[in-house]
Amino acid sequence: MTDSRLNSALKEDDDYNTLCAFEITNKRTGELEKSEIFFKRTITAEEEITKVETPAEALQVSLDRKGKVDIEYMAQLTEKEPKKVIEELGTEIFRNPAKLREDDPFSGYEDKSEYLSGNVREKLELAEKFTEHIDPEYERNVKALQEVIPPTIPAEDISVELGCSWIDVSDYSKFMEEYAKADMKNHPLRRDRAGEYKVESKSVSWIRDINSTATYGTSRLNSYQIFENLLNKRSMTVRDKKTDDEGKEYYVVNDKETELARDKAKKMKEEFPKWFWGDINRREKYVERYNKLFNSYRGRDYDGSHQTFVGMNPAIKLRPHQLNAVLRGKLGGNTLLAHCVGAGKSFEMDTIVMEKKRLGLINKACVVVPKHLTLQTAHEWQRLYPNAKLLVATPQDFTPQKKQEFAARCVTGDYDGVIMSYEQFGGLPMSSEYREKFIRGQIDKIMDALEDTDKNDRTSVKDLERQKKRLETKLDKLLNGKKDNTLSFEQIGFDYLVVDEAHNYKNCLVVSKMHNIAGVQTTSAAKSEDMLMKTQYLRDKYGEGTCCYATGTPVSNSMVELYSMTRYLRPDLLEKAGLQTFDDWASNFGEVVSQLEIKPAGNGYRTKERFAKFKNLPELMAMYKEFADIQMEDTLHLPNVPTMESGKP
Repeated sequence: MTDSRLNSALKEDDDYNTLCAFEITNKRTGELEKSEIFFKRTITAEEEITKVETPAEALQVSLDRKGKVDIEYMAQLTEKEPKKVIEELGTEIFRNPAKLREDDPFSGYEDKSEYLSGNVREKLELAEKFTEHIDPEYERNVKALQEVIPPTIPAEDISVELGCSWIDVSDYSKFMEEYAKADMKNHPLRRDRAGEYKVESKSVSWIRDINSTATYGTSRLNSYQIFENLLNKRSMTVRDKKTDDEGKEYYVVNDKETELARDKAKKMKEEFPKWFWGDINRREKYVERYNKLFNSYRGRDYDGSHQTFVGMNPAIKLRPHQLNAVLRGKLGGNTLLAHCVGAGKSFEMDTIVMEKKRLGLINKACVVVPKHLTLQTAHEWQRLYPNAKLLVATPQDFTPQKKQEFAARCVTGDYDGVIMSYEQFGGLPMSSEYREKFIRGQIDKIMDALEDTDKNDRTSVKDLERQKKRLETKLDKLLNGKKDNTLSFEQIGFDYLVVDEAHNYKNCLVVSKMHNIAGVQTTSAAKSEDMLMKTQYLRDKYGEGTCCYATGTPVSNSMVELYSMTRYLRPDLLEKAGLQTFDDWASNFGEVVSQLEIKPAGNGYRTKERFAKFKNLPELMAMYKEFADIQMEDTLHLPNVPTMESGKP
């Protein structure tokens, strides 16, 4: 048998990657070298810990070996009564009333780094209720939480503008009445289910008073229209209808009227914060509301130094930041490893999967990487964990003949990880039933938005109709197209998803009213929609700890990518903050700015509106860091080298 035929035959074996791991490519010379297994022990036996001296040591062992605070296990290790262990640990552990179980008298205990982090205001409210109505022992929780509540952000440090979702519609109306002398009784403001603000009867033809059409607005765009556009972050553009020689109508921008309207809008926008904070009662009301919504998170400190990794190659030592990232991924729910190139993301992802599998938190991980890295990922993983059982998809595995066979191997094999490319991941479809349900849900949302949209707002109606048509076409193709008999993503049994270079999926579907605003991408890539569908399925079925993303460029082109990553990994954070739509998020954390740019023809300048400025950045980053482990080059003091997985340059 020739070498090529032998190699082809070996590739069919699941242990092929173990064989390949016997060789390492020297990154400097490109030469093949023998791996560590030829010179030293690479697999060490698991050391069973049966006894420790103190409850503090037992706590570290419990977190390492059980992934949680297991009081009864810690009592066995210390040979003490469970209540004695709890007493001696004192404020090192707290009982979380949200996690109590009637069948377990020692349920709900967490170490202090976990309990005294996250949404601490929410935890404080619950602890106070339990202290008052159930058990006064929870007073210790109350005192500890009060010490870590973030300092109140004062009004002068809160950036506010028209369109913020946490401001009552009644106060927006009051502003128009007091600032622009508007008649809001005959032109009431409302906010529909899609989050869009609507001013009734705002058309110029109905409004002729000087305040609306001259003082605070223009004859082409009155104050009510300007007000509504500002609330919805729409471009302030005036167009004139023209007719060509063939009688076809078209529109051109009226630069003079547009600049006049934007000047009125700028003045209204500048006056709103002054008016908003000017009333003491209104100030106190909204400072309290804002802090509760956006200033309730305290970051958890992950100290991974006490971890022991069963089955890891002892010749490889992870750096401190890698150890901390592994602990976050293992215990902290959905995780984004936002680390610079060379910080060791690959070994972090491999270790997180192996640890979650060891602890029984997952059964089978799907690992998605760029096409050219599938084999390299497997080799590095096998080098880190020589006993890891991996299945790697080759290009041949997703030919029509082999696709079903590969899916069957995924189902029937007990693998630590199944490694595949982006294209192969997209080739494992969700079931037709799930896709139909998902698409119909999106269509229903658009129908609700259309129902609430002013029919005179032709731009919004056209955009929504276009999105609806696209989804209906996709649904029709799904229902009437050729059926794929391949096992679906749900049937394969993946319960954990790892995505390397996750910025590949940054163009997620964004429904927005911000038309013609640069920096807001409202068209989505099919692969991103597929990823959103699969992450939503995993979250609904298995909970929040089902995904780990990794990227060296968490924000590469647009601020919208921050929103997309949050939507993928922690949509619950958006929901709790009342940010149901992208526009709600953008109103609170972004700002549309006007910039001069050269016209395409090069014959002058034009004003371009761009979503290009952050505001309330500390509150945004506090939310983002709930799931993102951010390690950039300047914080790690690392050279920007191709790989430093083992911690050695």
